Amino acid sequence: KIKNPSVLISSASQATKALDSALWKIKETGAKIYSESDYRIIILVPSIIKSKEIYLTAINVSKTLERMLIEHNKRFAQKIEFGIGINLGQLVVDKQDNNKFKFMAVDRTIITAKKISQHSQGDVLISDSLHRKTVGKAKANKVPGAEFWKIEKVTDRAEHEDFISGFMQRQKHTFRR
Repeated sequence: KIKNPSVLISSASQATKALDSALWKIKETGAKIYSESDYRIIILVPSIIKSKEIYLTAINVSKTLERMLIEHNKRFAQKIEFGIGINLGQLVVDKQDNNKFKFMAVDRTIITAKKISQHSQGDVLISDSLHRKTVGKAKANKVPGAEFWKIEKVTDRAEHEDFISGFMQRQKHTFRR
């Protein structure tokens, strides 16, 4: 959610360029992005993203967006006030002939994400259901008086995957003897 949309009135403004740049970087992951008044809705669908860790991808994409907007705010006088909210839910996805996608939420997925982003003050907040899916992979603190969690840190174990899988294989062989 862009909380001060007046900074985006001019398409030549630094704020508009920073937001567009951040969204283009996110689009490179395969995310679909829609504008709806003050909201930029980023949709990550497993079949499009082709990632096993769709929940972590959503958090990483959001943290990238957060970092880029914070960097813009440090460098320029024209600040972007924003909130980032992530929710998981079911969507009906329709791929049309012209390689365009249409999405329709089955439940309150998008409405809940918007609600979460309204509460966010320049950080990444996630829903309770997403938090349950990412326990141990992302450190989050409960927002007092709300059903949201603030992401503090993402634990990336990808660089250690080869070692861990090799270790586990060796342990299986050791215990079979």
